[in-house]
Amino acid sequence: MTIDGEESSGVSLSTTGNELLKPERTTEYEIGLDAGLFDERIGLQYTYFTKTSKDALIRRELPPSLGLTTTVFENLGEVKNTGHEITLSLAVLNMQDVGLDLNIATSFFDNKIIDLGEGTQDIILGFRGSQRHQAGRPAGSFFQNEVTWNDADGNGLLTNAEVSVSDTAVFLGGALPTWQSSVNVNIRLFDWINVSTLFEARGGNNQFDFTETFKCGFRSTRGCKAVGDPSASLESQAAYIASRFLGSSAGYMQDASFIRWRELSVTLTAPASLARSVPGLDGLSLTLAGRNLNIWTDYEGFDPEIVSDASDNFEQSEFNSQPPLRSLVLRLNYTF
Repeated sequence: MTIDGEESSGVSLSTTGNELLKPERTTEYEIGLDAGLFDERIGLQYTYFTKTSKDALIRRELPPSLGLTTTVFENLGEVKNTGHEITLSLAVLNMQDVGLDLNIATSFFDNKIIDLGEGTQDIILGFRGSQRHQAGRPAGSFFQNEVTWNDADGNGLLTNAEVSVSDTAVFLGGALPTWQSSVNVNIRLFDWINVSTLFEARGGNNQFDFTETFKCGFRSTRGCKAVGDPSASLESQAAYIASRFLGSSAGYMQDASFIRWRELSVTLTAPASLARSVPGLDGLSLTLAGRNLNIWTDYEGFDPEIVSDASDNFEQSEFNSQPPLRSLVLRLNYTF
């Protein structure tokens, strides 16, 4: 830093301390079942858990006027998590030349803040203060002034006067998924073809599309459909008007449920006799694998799986972030 025209050493704060901080204490109970049926061709696992955290550690935003860092860790009163986890494994076919295995996993979660602690007000976080910790709601839930509209003249184009927002912020949905599932299929053919594929899904949570909010904030006719496209839906027009002129981003908080084709791989393995016909070669296989091949979702932003700030456990928003990449890999494996 420069003081009176001379270079001097300076101090940059990385963390704001809290002398009142206490250790988080968690109590958890689990009950489960693990069963194998029909000579282990069917496997079933089930777990129920309930976990209560007292003095839970949470990062709270600080006002810039303090001149410190942007956040500080504090203790919440009490947070409770409950859930069910179910895994089903099926050996559908196990013949000499054909094999088919199916694995299904499903989980259901419920998160709730029981108590924020004596004298603690709602804790605001996220882009534009879009999320908050509030007693009786899931941690990091979305809150905004509710947006309503009425296309009174029926021309399909909303004016500012035809859009209104509620006087107070209302609960719009949770940020944490309440369920997630996966389906994995493995197929074996003649000991030299192996096909494996994986589908994943999750839902019950919302995502803040701050990318679209940012684009529409500049009234770009190229980047914001609500501004430049006469065929834009009334929902998107209302979302734009409410965000830009009425102070509510509720229209950009959307259901983030999705189903994703996560992986597919096909492996061709050369018969041992063929591989060993080459001097010094003991095994040979060729694999073509793809990842993030497709997604099915009603989410209108880049991707419902994006998290702009991975360091924050509760933030569920995207801002000009790169979605999971689609990739294809061709691999030759050989042993000698």
